[in-house]
Amino acid sequence: MAQVKATNNRFFSIAGFSLLFAYLLSFLFEGQVLYSMLAYNNVVGSPYILVAIIAHFAGLFSGGFFVKSQIIARYTMLGSMVICLMATVPFYFSPSLLWAVGLIVSGYAGGCAVASWGYSLKAFTSKNQRIKSCA
Repeated sequence: MAQVKATNNRFFSIAGFSLLFAYLLSFLFEGQVLYSMLAYNNVVGSPYILVAIIAHFAGLFSGGFFVKSQIIARYTMLGSMVICLMATVPFYFSPSLLWAVGLIVSGYAGGCAVASWGYSLKAFTSKNQRIKSCA
């Protein structure tokens, strides 16, 4: 029974990471969705993308400091994913300062979620399976 629970946790960990990175790569990190929205509104994208990447780095760096247990990692991942989705709402409207704020917030939250996933990877995946999980 413990093997089934460990496999189940590993599956949910990988599924959550996959969905999060689908969002990050299609939107925050020079994704086609963000580029299309910037081009549609005739907005220069370089400052927005740079701010998002810096915020993501800050989230990765600081996320490792406060994620110290399995339950905190899970709550951080889920909360960060919700924050990322909510921070995307301003992009349904015309360009404003809220776009930069949304990118900063979702970049930081995405970084915290990735750092939390690293903890989950270490906790739920055996050493010989980690490369397969990351791939």
